[in-house]
Amino acid sequence: PYSLAHLGEAEFHQRKGTRAEALLQEALGEFRDLEDKRGTAFVLRQLGEVAFTRNEIDKATPLFEESLVLRKKVGETWAILESIEDLARVAFEGGAEAGSVTLLAGLESHHCSTRASPPATNSEVREQLLVPARSALGDVTFSQAWERGRALSLEQAASEALRMNQTPTAAAFGSSVRSP
Repeated sequence: PYSLAHLGEAEFHQRKGTRAEALLQEALGEFRDLEDKRGTAFVLRQLGEVAFTRNEIDKATPLFEESLVLRKKVGETWAILESIEDLARVAFEGGAEAGSVTLLAGLESHHCSTRASPPATNSEVREQLLVPARSALGDVTFSQAWERGRALSLEQAASEALRMNQTPTAAAFGSSVRSP
């Protein structure tokens, strides 16, 4: 299934979304059959990315959420950070600019305190989200959201990311899954 997943990812990066989605769906089925949480989480995130780029936010959100839940179970910090960032983008697109800022501040705080490498898209996401969020929120509200996020632990940021969109996925898994 990893070959299918990586082939699907490559197709996505070549802007072949329909083919990417088909390959990723096939890989997802195989990972689920094998009960491979890491592989399942990876593919769910990729499927979320396909949906997000199509502006199918309602479809992307539960995929990103389930990916985060599984990544918390696996305990890979970098992957948890990537999933929180995905959900910050969803929050922003859904009009929750303050929530998006809070999540991104939590990520930055975690990167600074642990010296963990940020997700590869971090600087791009920050540029695309923080500048218009500051404009939409104003300096005072933006600063409050930023400070709130800087005070979050990784576990708190992940829980906040799952609560923010209040989908059935988040409701089912958000409060019951703890990082190791």
